[in-house]
Amino acid sequence: VTLDGTHKDGDWDRDVIHNPWILQHGGRFYLYYVGNWGDGEYWDHQKRQRVGVAVSDNPGGPWTRLDQPMLPSRPGLFDAGITSNPTVCALPDGRFMMIYKGSAPHPAYKNGVVSHGAAFADSPVGPWTRRDKPVFSVEGARFSAEDPCLLYWNGALHCVMKDMGRYYCPDEERALVHFTSRDLGESWQKGEPFVFSTRRVPFEEGGEREIARLERPFVYQEDGAPAMFFAAAKPDADRDAVYNVHRRIAVSE
Repeated sequence: VTLDGTHKDGDWDRDVIHNPWILQHGGRFYLYYVGNWGDGEYWDHQKRQRVGVAVSDNPGGPWTRLDQPMLPSRPGLFDAGITSNPTVCALPDGRFMMIYKGSAPHPAYKNGVVSHGAAFADSPVGPWTRRDKPVFSVEGARFSAEDPCLLYWNGALHCVMKDMGRYYCPDEERALVHFTSRDLGESWQKGEPFVFSTRRVPFEEGGEREIARLERPFVYQEDGAPAMFFAAAKPDADRDAVYNVHRRIAVSE
């Protein structure tokens, strides 16, 4: 086990550590994660999700984590509820950018209205300066996207994330979609290709099948260029079996 809950009363990440994102920079490893604590019931834990980080000189540890979450909730803003699902990359100007999921309480929805925000820092551990408005949201949608994956390549930022319905891509249900930014996260446009992956997955052994849930995208870079795409797969909606899929990425300059 690389990182676990602290199991100490009063700690914000006492019980659960999940949704990791790893960054290697300057000879160190930064493991971003979501932590929470609660009474054992799902919704009690869900409402306490916050973003943290642990740091190590070696992926085998030991890891040192911050005592407090990096992104506490902000009353009155889109992340007044939870902060979770961080993705971080180094920018060419020396800064670091994070995209994360936030929620705002709503009387009609138990987990609030979900959108994605951006934060910037001069160090991988912060402090982080957050935008007051979300960078990814859909007007009128309760929960439009999930699981952002952020990377920098070929003079642009790229973000791949899961469309939670047909909010961004009307032609495909719950596809992984791709956005780009050429001004270091100030504005975002549809990437090329826009549909990064549908839920129809080809296999080396032959054939193709539609996966019930394809999520948590991660793009591995080799010498700076995208080389391999990973995602979590739940093949059947009525079964608990899950696995990872990985596919090679063909890129053109």
